Amino acid sequence: MTVANHIRDSNIGVIARRILAEAPPRFALAGHSMGGYIAFEIMRQAPQRVAKLALINTQARPDTPEATARRRGQIAAVEAAALATESKAMYPGFVIRAAR
Repeated sequence: MTVANHIRDSNIGVIARRILAEAPPRFALAGHSMGGYIAFEIMRQAPQRVAKLALINTQARPDTPEATARRRGQIAAVEAAALATESKAMYPGFVIRAAR
């Protein structure tokens, strides 16, 4: 298993190209959240290379205006060096609390 580094590039098309350049000729692909957007782009660029695809907590439609505003707030918090605080705030959106 390989976890792609997707923070080196400035847009999803370039990120997908770099991942494809570093990936084996054929591979299974999983994308979570923004990684799902990247997975869609990988599928657009080289669908023949993807043997299996798993999309987790992502969507194929553009963000709503509310989601865009929330994302911009998260970016601003991270840019203000509040990554630890923002990560804790985002965590509940990525996991489901275990049933009791």
